[in-house]
Amino acid sequence: MPGLTLAVNATTQNISNALSSLSDNDYLFHQLDFEIENCFAGVYAEKNYPFRQYKSGERFIFFEGMIYSGWPASEEDLFGIFFSNEGFRQDNIASFVKATDGEFIFLLIDAKQKTALLFNDRFGRLPVYIQKGENNLVLSRDIRLIKMMNADLRKDKIAHAQTLMFGFSLGKRTLWEGIERFPPHAQLEIDLGVYAIQQTEYFRFPKQTKSSAEKADIELLIKYLKTALQARINKLNSPALSLSGGLDSRLLAVILAESKAEIPFFTYKDEEGTAQADIVAVNELIARLDLNSKHKFINVPAGNEEGVFELLKIKQGLNGADMAFLLPYLKYFQQNGYSQITGDGGDKVLADLSPLVGVYNQNQLLRCLLRKHSLISIKTASILSGLSSDVIIGSIRDVLNGYKLHPIAEQHQSFMLRERAMNWLFEGEDRNRYYCWSTSPFYNPDFFDLAMSLPMKEKAFGKLFLQLFKKLPANAGDIINPNWNVAPSDKRGLQSLIFRQKIQLFLPEKLINFLKKGTPLISVDEFEFADLIKAHLNIADSDKTLSKVLNLKLPAAVWYRVLTICLAGL
Repeated sequence: MPGLTLAVNATTQNISNALSSLSDNDYLFHQLDFEIENCFAGVYAEKNYPFRQYKSGERFIFFEGMIYSGWPASEEDLFGIFFSNEGFRQDNIASFVKATDGEFIFLLIDAKQKTALLFNDRFGRLPVYIQKGENNLVLSRDIRLIKMMNADLRKDKIAHAQTLMFGFSLGKRTLWEGIERFPPHAQLEIDLGVYAIQQTEYFRFPKQTKSSAEKADIELLIKYLKTALQARINKLNSPALSLSGGLDSRLLAVILAESKAEIPFFTYKDEEGTAQADIVAVNELIARLDLNSKHKFINVPAGNEEGVFELLKIKQGLNGADMAFLLPYLKYFQQNGYSQITGDGGDKVLADLSPLVGVYNQNQLLRCLLRKHSLISIKTASILSGLSSDVIIGSIRDVLNGYKLHPIAEQHQSFMLRERAMNWLFEGEDRNRYYCWSTSPFYNPDFFDLAMSLPMKEKAFGKLFLQLFKKLPANAGDIINPNWNVAPSDKRGLQSLIFRQKIQLFLPEKLINFLKKGTPLISVDEFEFADLIKAHLNIADSDKTLSKVLNLKLPAAVWYRVLTICLAGL
């Protein structure tokens, strides 16, 4: 992945070997120019990747990413915000981050005092990975560099089990022991002289403060979203909207059409037809908005082995192999010089993040999360990972306890934001940035704070989306949401959907599997990439055996997850 790397007390040989192993087309490594012994920093990216550097005496600011509003008026102001005579202005920085709209990472260097400070944006929109040793540290936007500098790293079995269940690892875990995700809205201060580190985390779960959504709130949400969208259009090179049939990108399309923004709209059409419901919704929306001249379908062929290896190479298993089919769509943006605006995050910020049914203790919450978000049982995850069920359940419980929130409903809400958004969706967006810059306006601070202050019950099943659509043209709330097969305005259809989803949380698992349609269970031999999985399992250093896996029948989506953890890092 493109971006920043910092190594402290790493050997020159290790750094050189890691850099020489990278071979991405049109990517170059630029070493950052400051002189501190045993400290190395650089950026690995394409020529036009958004990266800037500033110098004032022996102080340096290195900036990666995009800021759409809140940028200081001058370079002098930036140094004034971040530095004092004594060192870093950490409280000022925290306030700056909270109010600033963008995806970014800053690295501050004070060469005279031999200190460094790394901090990211409020939501951790650009994933950073970090390995902390007793006397050394490596952090990078590209997890490959950390792995290449540490040849003896072992795979994290717990992270593998979590990925098999949820499609991603939880908390700070990556698929590799000793490499963590850097948390959102955090600061890492490093004493480069005696090597000491201190990490401070500022992210807090936003509180619901309003008892109901008033007309003024709806109008203000639209205003904030329009402002955030326009700021991105003004900043990006050749912006284009990635339009699916879902509610979030649909909302952006309606706003852009109303403002008569001169940007194109693209929708992928996959060869296997899995996006057919989205295409029907998009066609209806485009017709209502009269946007045929601005919209284009991009044909995407079926996924292949080459695409799988390419994706697993750049994301090291942190974005699933099943997403490899999207790469031709992303390459269309890249080859035509487009930046990408997406609706990512709308389904979290404008949705009800509460449990679908009442949960009153953590055991009930665990059962709810597993039933709602896991594709396989704990027993199957145990067979595939070689870990006991207790260990896997304990790892999920540890994540929930790590939020340090006592109300069970808030633990669920944090899971939806911290895991489903930050650990899953953000990795997907970062995959996009390997090919083109990708951003979403739904994490604009003003919009996010107002949306999160509104009652969760008024967001359930598209209620808040529907209120927003009613203030905008095209009656887009009447168009079916492909994820539900029901339009937000269809009250009877939504009642039936809610009933079915609640029932599924209580039915025995065997009965649910029996009732499921459209997701046939297959053996590994029936899976398209079976040979890749079996070849790896024959040489894997683990206590799971090929015979156990051969006896399982699982959905194809789960075999993709098995493929992901088998080939991650190859």
